[in-house]
Amino acid sequence: MAALLAWQFQQGEERLAGGEAHRDSGRVFAYEDGRQLWPGYPSKLFELMVTKLGLPSMRFHDLRHLHASLMLASGQDLAIVSKTMGHSNSQITRDLYAHMVGDAARNAAEAASSLLPVSKKSQGVLTSVITEQ
Repeated sequence: MAALLAWQFQQGEERLAGGEAHRDSGRVFAYEDGRQLWPGYPSKLFELMVTKLGLPSMRFHDLRHLHASLMLASGQDLAIVSKTMGHSNSQITRDLYAHMVGDAARNAAEAASSLLPVSKKSQGVLTSVITEQ
C-alpha cells in the first residue's frame, strides 16, 4: 500500500510539472506525461533489462510462473498460491503446476515420516509408496 501511495504522489508531481501538456489517463502505470502505456512497453523494457544484465532469455510473463513455482517449492499452501495468482479456483493452479504440487506432497510425506519412530527395515517405505503414486 505504501508503494502505491508513493507512486500516486510521484504521479501528482509529474502532473504538476507537466502542466497543460500532461494528459491524465487515469492509469496507475503511465508514461511521465500521463499517457496510457503501450501494452507491450513493460515486456519490451524487461527484455532490454534482461539483455543488458546478461541474464538467460526469458519473457516478462515467465516471472509469474517463476513466482508460483517458488511459492509451491517453499511449501506454501496451494490455496494461497492460487489466490495470489488470481486463479478462479485451486484446481487451475493444481493443473498448471502439477509437477510442483507432487514434489511438495512428497516433501511433506518425507518430513512427516521423519517424525515417526521406525525400524531400520521400514525406513523409506512410506517415501517409496508416495513416490510411486
